[in-house]
Amino acid sequence: MKTRLFFVAIVLMFIGYSCQDESTTESIAPTTTDDTPVMTKTDPGLDGPVQEFPLEMSETLKKMSLNDHPIVANEATEEDITTRSDYSIIVPSSIVRYLGCGSDITQTLSDNINRVSNSVYAHFGYATDLNGRDEIYRFTVTQSSVVTINLTNTSRNLAMVLFRGSVQNYPNSTYKLNLSSVVDVTNSSSEHSDLVGPVQLTPGTYILVIDSKINQSSSYRLRATCTAVNSGCVNGTNTLLADNFNQYQYGNVSPQSYYWEKWFSSSVNDAVVTGSAANKYLYLEHKSAATSANQPNVLWRHGYRSTSGNYAIKMSLYIPSNRSAYFSMQKRLTYKNTDNEYGARFFFNAGGQGRVLIGGSTYNFTYTPGTWMTIQLSVNFNVNRTYFYINNVQKANWACTSYHAGANGSKSIEALQFYPYASNSAFFVDNICFSKYW
Repeated sequence: MKTRLFFVAIVLMFIGYSCQDESTTESIAPTTTDDTPVMTKTDPGLDGPVQEFPLEMSETLKKMSLNDHPIVANEATEEDITTRSDYSIIVPSSIVRYLGCGSDITQTLSDNINRVSNSVYAHFGYATDLNGRDEIYRFTVTQSSVVTINLTNTSRNLAMVLFRGSVQNYPNSTYKLNLSSVVDVTNSSSEHSDLVGPVQLTPGTYILVIDSKINQSSSYRLRATCTAVNSGCVNGTNTLLADNFNQYQYGNVSPQSYYWEKWFSSSVNDAVVTGSAANKYLYLEHKSAATSANQPNVLWRHGYRSTSGNYAIKMSLYIPSNRSAYFSMQKRLTYKNTDNEYGARFFFNAGGQGRVLIGGSTYNFTYTPGTWMTIQLSVNFNVNRTYFYINNVQKANWACTSYHAGANGSKSIEALQFYPYASNSAFFVDNICFSKYW
C-alpha cells in the first residue's frame, strides 16, 4: 500500500512540474519594472478595414535599409510585417498627448519615463536601442490626407515611429493602445531635426512615438501638416505631396516647411507667403538691389527621388502683365546645390512668349499673362517620356533621361526650382502637388 501511494505521489509531482513548465513557456509578456507597463499581444485586426498604404511605402517598410541610423536598425527578416498581430500597451491616459493637423508643440522628453520598450519595436521586426524616455501622441485623420510630421529644435538624435492603431479607454484612468502596423519610421542621423512622411493616410487613428536612447533626453518642437488628397492634383493619381500654402503664416516660406528651402541658405531673401486668409499663395520677385546669391531662389523638395513609375506634377502659376517667370526640374540634388543635375528649364518671358530648354534643344510656347494657369508635367519613366501642359494643352515632350543641355542624363526627378532670374521677374505659385498614377 505504501509503495502504491509513493508511486502516485511521484506521478502527481511529475504532472505538476510539467504543467508549471508549459505555462512558463507560453508566457510572452516581457519582464516589467516600475517604469515599463505590462505589454501583451492581442487578437489580430482592428474595427473596420486594415489601412492599405501605397505600394512604395509598403515596399519601403519591408526592405528599408537603415544601417546608417544609430537607433533603428534593419527589418529583422523578409517576413511580411503586415501579417503580424496587434501589440497592446497599457499606459496612463494622462501621458497620451493629442496631435492634430496644424499642431505646433514644444515639449521635452525628460518629463516622462520609458513606456514603449524595445520589445514593441521587435514585434514589428525592428531591432532598436530605444529604452530611454519617450512621448506618445494620439493622431486622428478625418479625411484622406498627405501628412508630414516635423521634429525640430532637438539636441539629441531622437527617433519617431508612426503606428496605425486604436485607443481604448481602460480602467483606472489608463488607455489601451493597440498598435496594428508601422506606417513610417525616421532614418535621419541628425541631432537637430527629423521627419515622418510625407505619407498618404486614410481616415483613422494613428499613434506617434518619439523615443530615445537611455540618458538621451531632449527638448523638441513637433509640427504636423496635412493636405487633403486631390487638393489641386491630377485625376487618376494618388497624391504623394501637396501644398496650397493656407496653413502657413505670412512671410518667408522656408522656415515654415521642410519641403521649401532656399537655394543659397545664406540668402537674405526668400519666397514669401501672401494672399488672403482663405487663399494664400507663394510670391517671388526679383530684388534689384540684391546679388544673384541673395535673390529669392527656392527649391520645392517633394521627398521622392523617383526613377520608375508614372508621375504628375501640377501647380497653378500667375504671371502679371509685363513680368516674367522661371522654374526648372531638378533631377538630382547635391550638397548645398553646388552641382545639381538640371532637367528641363522653363522661361516665361514678358508678353506671353516662353521656351523650354531640354536635351540641348529649345521648344517655344505661348501663354496668357495676367491670369492663373494650370501647369502640368507628366513624367512617365516607364516609357521614358515627359509631357509639358499649360491649361491641358500639350506644349512639348521629351525623353525623361534628357538633362537641360544633352541627352544622357539620369532618369530621375527630385525637386522643382523657382527663381525670379530676370530684372522684371515676378510671379505667384499655388496648389502645387506631386502624385503617382494608379
